[in-house]
Amino acid sequence: MFWLLAQQTIPAELKKASIVYVVDQADSSDLWIAKGDGSGRKLLIKNGDMPSWSPDKKRLAFVRGTQIWTANADGSGSARLYTAPAGSFIEALDWGLNPGDPKKWAVSFSVRGERGVTPYLLPTSAKEPAVLRIGDGYFRASERGWATVSPSSRSVAFSLNGDLWLSYLDDNEWETTRIAAVAHIDQAQRRSSVSTKVVREISWVPGARKLVYFYSRFGGSGTEQLWLYDFTGVRDPLQGTQGAKRTLLLDKAMDPSVSSDGKWVLHSTLNGQLGVISLDGKKRITLIQKGRDGDW
Repeated sequence: MFWLLAQQTIPAELKKASIVYVVDQADSSDLWIAKGDGSGRKLLIKNGDMPSWSPDKKRLAFVRGTQIWTANADGSGSARLYTAPAGSFIEALDWGLNPGDPKKWAVSFSVRGERGVTPYLLPTSAKEPAVLRIGDGYFRASERGWATVSPSSRSVAFSLNGDLWLSYLDDNEWETTRIAAVAHIDQAQRRSSVSTKVVREISWVPGARKLVYFYSRFGGSGTEQLWLYDFTGVRDPLQGTQGAKRTLLLDKAMDPSVSSDGKWVLHSTLNGQLGVISLDGKKRITLIQKGRDGDW
């Protein structure tokens, strides 16, 4: 296996990047850092999950139990940012610009509790998060919210009832629409269960009207896929999405994170590896033998 990895041709742009990812241990999950080609691996933070780089790569947000923490890029200066209510847990974490104030950064995340999933937006300078409400509170709690702020800070992609939705700022007002009806309910056959396939983690392609999302069964397994959704040719999503393209990028994969140059998608595989695939799907490289939930 190591010989096979050594034979892979690693593009130069990957060697210049850096990734943070999760390594599961017997009694904890730890954060590790490596170069974009998988070399130089080292432990960064003990007891952490769901890492997300700040836009300037100088800070890191991560989950520890039911809390969100931040730290410097070298793992120092860790500080608690938020604690979820008792009996709930954090599902999605992303760090980008604040759509309401693009000059400030914010952490977006979802909290699952007894009443379902609620999406939040927390500017890193604030003490308490606000429920992420878009256009008169239209963004309501749903199963698997996975709200993800775009690099431009003017759009938010999210999953509602398993479909792919988009909200964006238009003349300082939020407009919201469903851009892809992709949820699918399996029909029970013989003794198999009924399970809905839904959109989960979402990652924006910088500088483009493109998204990569993780598509899987809600509460089940057997469908773990990465899909590319390209709505570059759509003039106004509120008036319809004719011309949008949805392409299966990779099967048996999850946890997508698009690189800052928009050329590569970092992902986890079902057998516990960390790898990348080019956005056109032509190149696929295994980077690390043990890892998941990576971020550029």
